Amino acid sequence: MLQISTDMNLIINKIMKHTRTINGRTYDIISRGWSTSRSWGHKSELYIDGNFVEEGKVRYYNRTWESYQFRTCMQNLIWGLIERTEKKFLDQYKKDNDIKRLTASRKEEALKSEGEGIQKVILRNYKDFKKMYKTI
Repeated sequence: MLQISTDMNLIINKIMKHTRTINGRTYDIISRGWSTSRSWGHKSELYIDGNFVEEGKVRYYNRTWESYQFRTCMQNLIWGLIERTEKKFLDQYKKDNDIKRLTASRKEEALKSEGEGIQKVILRNYKDFKKMYKTI
């Protein structure tokens, strides 16, 4: 059974493909279910422009309710990337600006900046991941 929804999600037997294009890059999350005799879960893989980036898993022991299937797994995958990318950016920002500790206001200011060099690349990924998270 093939079911195509209007929001660019494709579901084929317990496999779902969530696709978005953000800033000219195509983000695909392919999710599938799995089960054992004692538990079951979901596994999601992120591809950017066809290149594998990361995977995430969620294990369930009981029944669960989600807005739609695979949502929790996809959110956990992208949220983990957001956190690691933010940390990488702030570490690079502190190193480049010879800062030992960031105040909350300075952190917010840094994340709103454009960045330079490697900071710019990291910050672009961070902002794209945040946009992707909002689409899930």
